[in-house]
Amino acid sequence: MKKLIVSVALLFFAAGFTLAEDAATPPATKKIEPRTVILKVDGDPVVYGSLVQATKAVAGGLISQGRHGNVSMSDPKVREQVMMALLRRTALVHAALRTPPEKLDEQAGARFEVLRSRFPTEEAWKGMLAEEGLDEPLLKALVREDIALGKYLEAEVTSKVKITDLDINAYYNVNKKTRYALPDQVELAHILKKVDLADPASVEEGKKKLSAIRARLAAGEDFVTVAGKESADPMTRPNGGLLGLRGKTDLPDEVAEACFKLADGELSDVVQSEFGLHLFKALSHRAASTRTLEEARDEIRETLTANAIALAVEKKGDELAKAAKVEILMPHLLGEKEDSAK
Repeated sequence: MKKLIVSVALLFFAAGFTLAEDAATPPATKKIEPRTVILKVDGDPVVYGSLVQATKAVAGGLISQGRHGNVSMSDPKVREQVMMALLRRTALVHAALRTPPEKLDEQAGARFEVLRSRFPTEEAWKGMLAEEGLDEPLLKALVREDIALGKYLEAEVTSKVKITDLDINAYYNVNKKTRYALPDQVELAHILKKVDLADPASVEEGKKKLSAIRARLAAGEDFVTVAGKESADPMTRPNGGLLGLRGKTDLPDEVAEACFKLADGELSDVVQSEFGLHLFKALSHRAASTRTLEEARDEIRETLTANAIALAVEKKGDELAKAAKVEILMPHLLGEKEDSAK
């Protein structure tokens, strides 16, 4: 099993929450600097940048759980989750820094430089900081806390999580008919031509181009090479048009009807879908089957371990946060009334 690594993107430990690019940000009537202190926990400051990160984390978690529409701090449930994410993290960081890892500053400096090196230009770097509600000093502080927190959680939480064979067997039996039942599948590659589907002339021109390409392929040209040059699909073009294994329900009806008739290695005629015009090649077929317990065992262990760790971290954070004294300095950002304190 992969070792749990706590990263900057997972600094806020509300179970299952992750950062999302389109996540909400806290309300503000004017620009607030990332290191503006917005509340104190046991006298220690929590800054606006941390609120931004917590809000993004909570919003991302809600979106990943299927919530649609705007995720806003005006929603009391969202506010409550953001506050708990902030309090959990702050309490856990306090506990982690009581006995900091050796050479913490050196490790933090090295990790910060790695993060910085991932951005090729100063403009890209500053854009990321602005988007995430951070500045360099705050990010450096978060990285430092991140390392300490990772060590602390490894000792206090991760190492104590145990998943038994009984747990794995029970999970498999519950999910066998859904998660581990695989339908008939066909492995596909395609070449896409974008056309104006509302314009018959554009569609006809696209069909002529794909028919000419099909003739080249039938004459022996390599599909991967041709797809790399001719396909308008930017996601699959670098891989020779490879779409991978698809079940009937993974495909538009007209595409499924055409592709599941193909033999291995056979080319389709031109197929029209909502995305444009396609040529498909069936690479292989896989009959419906059910993954065995042994085939799924490692995956199940990782899933159960990750779930157990998330719950254990949440519980640990809640235990530590319950005793904390909270002083809210900028209540309007948290949807609170003035003079709020816990």
